[in-house]
Amino acid sequence: MWKSILYIILYAMIAIVVYNLLDIYVLSKLNVNKWVVLVIGLLVFFVPPILAAIFKLTYNPKIFIPIQSIILVVLFLWFFDLISNKRNNKKQKDIKIKPKAKPNRVKNMNKEDDSSNKDNSSK
Repeated sequence: MWKSILYIILYAMIAIVVYNLLDIYVLSKLNVNKWVVLVIGLLVFFVPPILAAIFKLTYNPKIFIPIQSIILVVLFLWFFDLISNKRNNKKQKDIKIKPKAKPNRVKNMNKEDDSSNKDNSSK
């Protein structure tokens, strides 16, 4: 029992490390629809047992099942990452509101200054 739990923890750690490395170097550069990633994940889950049943293939479950599980976990983590829109927020431009220049205000201020100077000089 403890051996199985340790295997699960080990595979989970390997899956997280693989996902983080792929996310940094590969997945962040790909622009893929999230539904495509989900369909690929579901295919990875359902197709191998179906193919094994149809063609009566034998495979070593100690090797194949952990690799399939790691690939499945990486694909689902990528799907949930795409849902969270983390990458879409990075790609959007930051909108900065700039004040509009008002040249008439400057012209009127100069006229007001001139008229006030004329009034003061006439006194």
